Amino acid sequence: MKQCDRRRLAEVGNRKCLQQEVTIMKRLTGHANIIQLFEVVETPSQIVLVMEFANGGDLLRYVRTQRRLQEPCAKDLFKQLMDGLAHVHDMRVVHR
Repeated sequence: MKQCDRRRLAEVGNRKCLQQEVTIMKRLTGHANIIQLFEVVETPSQIVLVMEFANGGDLLRYVRTQRRLQEPCAKDLFKQLMDGLAHVHDMRVVHR
C-alpha cells in the first residue's frame, strides 16, 4: 500500500503527479515483473493505493542484503528488470 496524505496533495503539482501515477499504473496491468495496482481508496485524510504485495521486498533492499550476487542470480534479476521495462515502453510510458 502507498498512503498519500491529502494535505501534501495541496502542494503544487502533487495531486497531478499522483493522478498520473494512478493512470499509468492502471495501464501497466498483466505483467509479471510490474507491481499491480488493485484499488484506490480515498478517506477524508488520505488516498491509499492498494497494490500487489512484493513478498521479497524491494530490489534495492535485496541487493544490499545479499551484498554480492552470484552471476546467475544477477542475470535473472537483470532479465526481469528488462522484461518489465520493455513492457513499460511497449505501453508508451517512459520511466525516469
